[in-house]
Amino acid sequence: MEFEAPMDAWFVYIGLAIVSTSMLGVAVGFTPMPPPDANAAANAVDSAAGTSVSGVAVYDHDAEFVWMDRQQIALQNDGGSSKATVAYGEITPAYEDERLLEVLYGTPVEEEFDTEGEFLSTVEVAKQASAANRGDWRSTTGELRAKKVIVNGNEVVLVDV
Repeated sequence: MEFEAPMDAWFVYIGLAIVSTSMLGVAVGFTPMPPPDANAAANAVDSAAGTSVSGVAVYDHDAEFVWMDRQQIALQNDGGSSKATVAYGEITPAYEDERLLEVLYGTPVEEEFDTEGEFLSTVEVAKQASAANRGDWRSTTGELRAKKVIVNGNEVVLVDV
């Protein structure tokens, strides 16, 4: 009985090491997390927008970046990106104006704006700014907040991410 390795066995060991290293590279290359759920974010916005009175919705997400326009929300992290469309009306990105953020987080419209017309024109400017920046990713805090505000019969859905 011979216990010595044959002379050509080192080729097998080197080949096995190369294959093992390649397989490790493939395994490490897979994304460790799924992309964020933009549909759940859009559903949170819709839950606030779909109420008959002013409503608020909060959704915690794992996205690092976001973009929005009047109808869509897109979320992105290391696992990829996803995009969804809201079902109820148009959304207004509140981060486009500090006073809109204040209203979103609880300050009454009357305290932030002199007239209802001023509020509505600020909303329109924020929507236009968001449309102009569509596709520009911005960093996010991990929480989406949506609030429906009714001013003079006009329904406005403010969103911050």
